Amino acid sequence: MFHSGLFYLFDTLGEMTPAEFYKQALQETVLGEELGFWATCPAEHHFSEHYGIMPRVEHFLSYVAGSTQRMKLWPMVIVAPLGQATRLAEDCALIDQFSEGRLVFSVGSGYRKYEFTPFGQQIGENQDRLRELVDLTVRQWTEDHVTHEGRFYKLTDVTLSPKPLQSPLPIWWAGEVASIPRAARYAEV
Repeated sequence: MFHSGLFYLFDTLGEMTPAEFYKQALQETVLGEELGFWATCPAEHHFSEHYGIMPRVEHFLSYVAGSTQRMKLWPMVIVAPLGQATRLAEDCALIDQFSEGRLVFSVGSGYRKYEFTPFGQQIGENQDRLRELVDLTVRQWTEDHVTHEGRFYKLTDVTLSPKPLQSPLPIWWAGEVASIPRAARYAEV
């Protein structure tokens, strides 16, 4: 079976305001669903005036969830190392609830140094942050009373509510070849 989706870099080229572009992307996504497109796939980028003006794809997908009924909500990707583990777990669980189980949890490590520096992070830590954050996010979706003392994240007795509607929530991991065995573990979640 072949699936096609709508991919958004959110590049205005200075020809429209961000608000106009977001509205247009929503309208295109609604039309795309009517035409049979399978997914809408926004890309996360930070600190650019025209290219990649979508710093939180989770917010856009929440916006889209209320205007669509069947289309998968599939980020390309959430730059997870820039986030906080519990906030990311909550946001994605909520979008999955809003959309009645249409979210695909698609994460990546990021690759632009200028996107990490303002967050006080080193780009060289992105792979380690991604691994720890994904593990911790999945634990919060599948366990109650999560306690974690890691290199980057610390939680004490956290029980996430609501959890994602889908069980298991589809997980896609963009990263280096060394990530394949770790990503494959989530086929069982």
